[in-house]
Amino acid sequence: MDDHMQQDQAIAPQQGGNHSSDSSPSTSRGPTKAPHQCVTIWEPVSLKQEWTIANFDKAMELAIPGMCMRSKPFCDESMADIHWQLCLYPGGKREENMHNVSLFLKMSSATPREYTVRAEYRFYFVDEIGNPKFSNVNIELIPEVNKMQPVDVIEKSFDHSAIQQTFIKNIKSMFNDDSADCLIICEDEEFKVHKFLLMAHSDAFRAMLTHDTIEKRESIIRVRDGTKAIAIKHLLDYLYSSTLPEEFSDDDATYVMQLADMYHIEPLKLLVQKKLAEKLTANNVCAMFLKAHLYNATSLMDACVPVFFTNSKTIMNSDDYATFKAEYPLAANCLLEKYVSYTEERTHPSMSPPHKKYRVSADGARIYGQQNVQNYNFRNYFSQQNIR
Repeated sequence: MDDHMQQDQAIAPQQGGNHSSDSSPSTSRGPTKAPHQCVTIWEPVSLKQEWTIANFDKAMELAIPGMCMRSKPFCDESMADIHWQLCLYPGGKREENMHNVSLFLKMSSATPREYTVRAEYRFYFVDEIGNPKFSNVNIELIPEVNKMQPVDVIEKSFDHSAIQQTFIKNIKSMFNDDSADCLIICEDEEFKVHKFLLMAHSDAFRAMLTHDTIEKRESIIRVRDGTKAIAIKHLLDYLYSSTLPEEFSDDDATYVMQLADMYHIEPLKLLVQKKLAEKLTANNVCAMFLKAHLYNATSLMDACVPVFFTNSKTIMNSDDYATFKAEYPLAANCLLEKYVSYTEERTHPSMSPPHKKYRVSADGARIYGQQNVQNYNFRNYFSQQNIR
């Protein structure tokens, strides 16, 4: 339901006095006019401001005390220096107003000049067809002189973290509820979502839902490309709560990282990398590096290098590493490049070049090199290391 607020206002400024006088001597013997006349004219100025707030019931549900919404300033042309503005607190202005709506009229002067204004005003909350529901609830006149700015209410007990937690909790409560305006379908499972959350987190979703696409017309997003429904669930958990489950499998993490890469949600991609990095061991470092290499997860790749360095002899003599090198040569060469750089930085920090350079050999393998130093092949390098 859209709620409307109307505010009728009658302002009575003193316009000043009109003076007329006749001080010339009278030669008539009849009645004479009074020597001085003064007329003061009060002309009330009536203003009406209508303010429409879409989804007002949802704003009341999610708002916390102190969260203020403001209308556009308005004024009368005959009193252009005096501005008025409606200030609405859907969750109440203070803690004691919680679960109540607070509405205020603010007056401001746009010039250094001071004004004395008498105003009679009335508020109406009306429904979508214009019927008044109630009026003049929790009304206060807030005067301001010489400036037009929001009224900040700062209390000693103001707790930003508590407000953020409440906000996230309120957003999380909307997950999969009837207010959702979009549907995601994956592996025959349906997930109710809100378009504004998808667009807030992802430019890809924003483009999909704002341009002339079938997703925008149908409000349905079909996810294919081998994506698992559990990955969609983890994605939505993040969008609605900014967190991921404490425990989820490496395979699930791979699919979530794929989604994050697909829809350009970099914070989610970083969060998945952090969780995977916490699980790194000598036994899984090659598999983890492969996942990172596939989705260009640079933070996870960098986290793999120290583990590989510490256990290099064991890892390079293992069957898993031989399989990794044979089946994924590009990922293996990338790992070796990082390993060589990391090794040189630790053994010869003063001789390490500030920037690495790469070229591609005739057979397509990537070769590490630096200026004025002869290039060498990684396989030969590590063969020499193993002989030692």
